[in-house]
This record gives sequence, structure tokens and C-alpha cells, in this order.
Amino acid sequence: MKKKTQKAKKTIKFLTVSKKKDLLWGGAQKVLDKPRTETQWQERNVIMLTAKALGISPFGITLFASYPYINKLGLKEKQEQYAPRAKILYNWTQKALDDNQKAICEAKIVDVKGKDLCDWITGECSPKTIKMGTLAGYQNHMAQTRAKNRAILEVYGVRIHEEMMSNIEKMIRERKISEAEASQVGNAIVASAEEIQENGGQRKAKRIVAEPFTPGSNFVANSAKLRNALKGNTDGEKLLDLQKKTGIKLGSLNAITESYAGELLIRVLRAK
Repeated sequence: MKKKTQKAKKTIKFLTVSKKKDLLWGGAQKVLDKPRTETQWQERNVIMLTAKALGISPFGITLFASYPYINKLGLKEKQEQYAPRAKILYNWTQKALDDNQKAICEAKIVDVKGKDLCDWITGECSPKTIKMGTLAGYQNHMAQTRAKNRAILEVYGVRIHEEMMSNIEKMIRERKISEAEASQVGNAIVASAEEIQENGGQRKAKRIVAEPFTPGSNFVANSAKLRNALKGNTDGEKLLDLQKKTGIKLGSLNAITESYAGELLIRVLRAK
């Protein structure tokens, strides 16, 4: 009996350490550890504000260069909020059989009836794109994660953006967030944390200080100015120019919320 008890204790200890490691990788250390410096307090504040704006757990946010990004935990949480019975399917084009090979994986999301919500979305990873030593040799894992994250953003990205900007607008009205913090938080889903993490954090987030916009501002005027500021004759061409200038991929210009139209216009104008 004693031997079995000791063995069980070891197993529990192992699982606890493993879980903690997963949380640390997700950026949870900044939430779990008590801040000791002003910078650490600010980082925790950014994580908590971003989590509130996105409506997810703080563990779904990762900081790079003091900027918040939604990570795989956060994206999965949003997907389950919108469609808890939807499934993510995978198709492997190429698996890495050793540490020197490239991995290519495709992912798509289907609803409860099996209907495709998007086409196959590709995620890839090669040794050259992994700069962090802790991820070396995990090309298959990263390729699959990238494909899943991109599929979620393809299907739900616009909705996540609109919900986030609506929440930020409400937080501004209630004076729970400053204009500077709102600008910082608004960059949260320009890319998933894993896209940034693959470059070892070397990619620096472009700091965008948004000019103050008033909730309830002229949506028609902002939308018209945004369309005119984008290159292209068709909406498709303008959406491509928007993605090129801001890194934000939207499915339709008609789906932009009131406050977000002004925010996007500022970003486009600053990118010129």
C-alpha cells in the first residue's frame, strides 16, 4: 500500500509541474507572480485589460515587447464561445521527421453538421523560423498550431475584432481604460502570439498611438474616409491594401463597427 501511495504522489507532482510549465509558456507568469516593479505592474495591467476587452482568461494573453497578443489558449476560448460544438480538422501535407525538416499542416473548421466554415488554411514551420531554443525540434507542433490559429481568425477574426472594439469603447466611457491603454490593447489580435513567438520575440510590435475618437462618432464619414484612403477599385483590393498597411485581415468593409472604422482610418493614415 505504501509503495502505491508514493507512486501516486509522484504522479501528482509531475502533473502539477507540467501544468505550470504550460501556463508559463502561455504568459501566465506575469499574472501568477506578484509584481515587484512598476514595469511588472504595468504588464499585469495590460494583460488584465486586454483579457477584459476580449472577454477571455488572462492566460489567453501573451506579452511581447510590452504589447499584448492573443495566444492559442485565447483563440481556442473565443472559438468555443462562438461555436462550442464546432470541430477543427487537420490535414498534414508534410510532417517533419527530424529537427532539420519543414512541417506543413492544414486546418479548417466545420460546424456541428459538418459544414465547412472556411477552406483549408495552411500553417508551416521550418527550423529557420524557430529562434527560441525551447521550441527547437517542434516544427510539427508549431505548424499545426499556426494552422489552427489562422483558421480560427479566418472564421471569427472580424467578430473578435468587433467585440473587442465594442468592449474597449464601453471601457473608455466608463473610464476603466485610458486612450493610451486602449491603443495598446487594440493591437491584441493583429497576429497570434505563436506567430510572433516563432521569431523569438524579435519582431517588434509597431507602436500605434491612436488619436482620441469619440464613441458615437460619425460612422458614415469615417467609413467613407477609410475607403478613400485605401488603394484599389474593388472592396477586395481595398481589403488587401488594409491588410498590407495594418496587418489586419477582415472579411468585409461593411462589417466594421462604428468606433473601429475611426481606429482603422487612423492606422491606415499613419502607415502611409
